[in-house]
Amino acid sequence: MFTGFRNSATSERERLRLDAAKYEVESTANAVLLAVQETFASILLRRAQLEVQQKSTELLQEELRNEEAKLRAGTVSDFNVLRAKVEVANSLTPLIRSRNELKLAREDLRRVLGLTSDKSGDSAIDVEGKLTFVPKIVDLQESIQTALKNRPELRRLKLLVEAEDQGITIAQSGFYPTLAATAGYRLQQ
Repeated sequence: MFTGFRNSATSERERLRLDAAKYEVESTANAVLLAVQETFASILLRRAQLEVQQKSTELLQEELRNEEAKLRAGTVSDFNVLRAKVEVANSLTPLIRSRNELKLAREDLRRVLGLTSDKSGDSAIDVEGKLTFVPKIVDLQESIQTALKNRPELRRLKLLVEAEDQGITIAQSGFYPTLAATAGYRLQQ
């Protein structure tokens, strides 16, 4: 009947642990959402970088064609054509790097989403969207207060501390007397 508050403290401790587990699930969901948003933005960035590298290479190839035409016309030396060829060759390395980084970003999104690669190893996943920048003014103190109030990790830890406080009550219950009652009946003839 009375166990020195052990039963009520144990029940409260387990309730707090259950609530803490719910916050842990929320924290994990937030981490997954953040990872998806980051990899999505990474794909958009890598795609924009690839477009810039492609246009740069195309521009250098056009410059090479112009220098070759000028060489045929006799207005420039071989040096100008050679310089233009070197610039085109040098632009291919960043172009290849940009293509590979886009493939890796797509594969990273596939991994974050939990999708499996197809047998050919092709990352056919792509995203639609545009990379935009929206400036936002953030107040440091307000941000800290919002984080302290809303972060599920912090709420979870607070509940775990409260649960362990109940463990103190459970330990102290051994110093109280216990009261137990039993009842029974018997029929005799």
